Amino acid sequence: MRAEVTDPAGRVVHATREVAVDTTPPEVRARVRALGPRTTR
Repeated sequence: MRAEVTDPAGRVVHATREVAVDTTPPEVRARVRALGPRTTR
């Protein structure tokens, strides 16, 4: 990002910042376990 600001006295100040952007989607992990008694048929 880059910004430029002029103050009331007419002085100009520049600021530059780098921003890291993670474009890799997060890894999703899930475990499923049965809750409660098992039923048999």
